[in-house]
Amino acid sequence: MNATLIKKLDNGWPVYSLRRADGKMIATTRFPFDEPALMIAKSAGIELQKLSHVNCDEIFGVINAQKLAIEHSESELSIYPETSSTLTESEVLRLRSLIQAHSYRGFEKGFNKAMELNKGKRFTSRDMLRAYMEGTNDGAEFESMMDYDSEDNAEASEFAKEAEREFIKSLQQPKEIEVEIEMDYCYYPANLPKEGEQRPPMRPKLDADGCLILKKRNVSS
Repeated sequence: MNATLIKKLDNGWPVYSLRRADGKMIATTRFPFDEPALMIAKSAGIELQKLSHVNCDEIFGVINAQKLAIEHSESELSIYPETSSTLTESEVLRLRSLIQAHSYRGFEKGFNKAMELNKGKRFTSRDMLRAYMEGTNDGAEFESMMDYDSEDNAEASEFAKEAEREFIKSLQQPKEIEVEIEMDYCYYPANLPKEGEQRPPMRPKLDADGCLILKKRNVSS
């Protein structure tokens, strides 16, 4: 099932909502649900669902440093043996716990330091190359539209302004992303459904916290 994931800021804090093709909201990270949202959903015959903030952050490219640190510490721990011929079981467990904790803290501190050192660098070298290429191409187009004889260059000037607006827009973070809701097949008893009973073939898959599971959709496909 396809939908649009929308990101908005509420007092500086990101809030995500999921909307279907008709614009109706079907899920949100704002939980517990507020009364107006519930009433609007109910009037449209929608059972409002929960969204995972972590899942939504990942789709929008927000880096979860804590998750990366955990994965790194577990990877580091895997190279150390779980048993030893010279240490007791409790000593091995304590040593492995210390290794994992130090690996976690080291990764987290290093990550935060890298973010601090690069906080002023908002654009990549690829972005700069795109800016150069776009500027060169648009500049050539602008020159070809110029009328140096009549000096009536309103159309060329408007083209230049629009090209600038479109390029800046392309560098900005998206506020909406097309996503797909992961689905599970439904299994029903062998008996016939009761009168009026709905038995859809599939239903949304939920995570351990009861949130919808989303993945970024390849719009070009």
